[in-house]
Amino acid sequence: MAAGTLLVYEQKVAGDALEHARKLVSNTALSPPDQALLLDIIERWKTLDSHARTAIATGFLKKTGQQIPAAESGGRLEQALHARLQQIAGLSAP
Repeated sequence: MAAGTLLVYEQKVAGDALEHARKLVSNTALSPPDQALLLDIIERWKTLDSHARTAIATGFLKKTGQQIPAAESGGRLEQALHARLQQIAGLSAP
């Protein structure tokens, strides 16, 4: 607040992040910290390597007592895990 000025930090929100959060809150019984973690995983999915995606998604599903998709080949398992996370978040149909 030097010289009568105020510094404000603006944190940009991803385009669909607020809509995703709204759907998640209305479609799940997850705790708020688990909801935030789920949205973070979904938003970062494309930036993670294959092994990290599988490990993080599987760990999250186990932690929250959710059903883990049946083991399939690598690419298909990743797709199934991503679809399951989106389903829990209310971003896709069951």
